[in-house]
Amino acid sequence: MSRLLCTLLVFMLWLGTAAARESRMSFEIDKSAQHAAMRHARDLVVFAQSELNLKLDWSDASVRHVEELAGSLHADFRRQRASAADIAPLVTMIGSYLGEVLRRNHGAQWGWVSVNGHRVLGLKAEQTGALFTPIETAKRRVHHGASSNLWRTYQVKAGS
Repeated sequence: MSRLLCTLLVFMLWLGTAAARESRMSFEIDKSAQHAAMRHARDLVVFAQSELNLKLDWSDASVRHVEELAGSLHADFRRQRASAADIAPLVTMIGSYLGEVLRRNHGAQWGWVSVNGHRVLGLKAEQTGALFTPIETAKRRVHHGASSNLWRTYQVKAGS
């Protein structure tokens, strides 16, 4: 078999595998998931006001403040001042707020994003159908740093 034919077959197999991976991604609307995310988002608003004297107003611009908060959490996590378990509730609140601002301002529905059988809380954009997992995004930001900047990610997801 010629080298070109082998290369073409490998490429076709790769495309088929990539398509199979994509086909295993799905979204299921879940009103109870939406209520939970909304509750966690409101908890962040209350926490930010009472503990940090920071007013979060559900605006796109408020996501910048949430990015700063996530950056501070990352610094504490990195210096081992806080464990993953210690900050998990705050990460959930940050991600929920991020998603809820996107839902309110740009149209999306909460539910479950499934990728290869792994389900995580997420949103599906009403206009584009794009999927977003804001709690996982917040987790990456806090655990891995500024390369997962919440403000930049939000701007992309919001289409800004």
